[in-house]
Amino acid sequence: MRSSVYELIGAIYGDGHIHSTENRVTLVGSLEDYYYYTFYLKPLIEKLFPGINVYIRKRNDRNSYYLSFESKDAFQKLQSFHLWRGAKNNLVLPILPNSLSLKLFLRGLFDTDGSLKFSKQSKNINYYPRIQYAFKESDFSRDLGTFLSQAGFTFCRWYDKRDKEYYYQISGDSFLHTWIKTVGLSNPVHYSKYLYWKRFGYFIPRSSLAFRMNALHLKTEDLF
Repeated sequence: MRSSVYELIGAIYGDGHIHSTENRVTLVGSLEDYYYYTFYLKPLIEKLFPGINVYIRKRNDRNSYYLSFESKDAFQKLQSFHLWRGAKNNLVLPILPNSLSLKLFLRGLFDTDGSLKFSKQSKNINYYPRIQYAFKESDFSRDLGTFLSQAGFTFCRWYDKRDKEYYYQISGDSFLHTWIKTVGLSNPVHYSKYLYWKRFGYFIPRSSLAFRMNALHLKTEDLF
């Protein structure tokens, strides 16, 4: 199977759900994730599992997009990566055979459930980058730092007792540039933040994808 399957595994670990009885996988994203789903994730799944039908539906009542696919063959292959049916409370780290699979997994995980933030530090503009993950308590969320260390990143980790979540944060310009070079970003929601920051030297919190693309004089499709 293609190495890109590890990127899909990461995406499912992030915002995915495996049906408790049927051979269906569903990912749920924001309205801005439409481009990532349509121009990147859907073609990736279709290459991994030829002939499969991948559906993207908008849920107006939840301001979100759903991507789903159903296949017994695909489901059996995905189960070999420690993906369980139903709730993801019992997630564990998947077995990744090499550094490429590790980086692809981290990319898929970040594209679906990570966040790229910029803090002010001692300035009046949001310029200091922070790559962040946050996951509900599980063996996987407790041990995720192992993968980040293997990929060469120094990070901070803390546990939020109220939300019962583990947080991981990688900070600084150097690590962000390294992440782009070695792990990469496939979701334009995140990548446009990086491009905006790289061009202007700061970031505008809560800015929309459309605003960033307009400021960069790019079309979202240009990022694929």
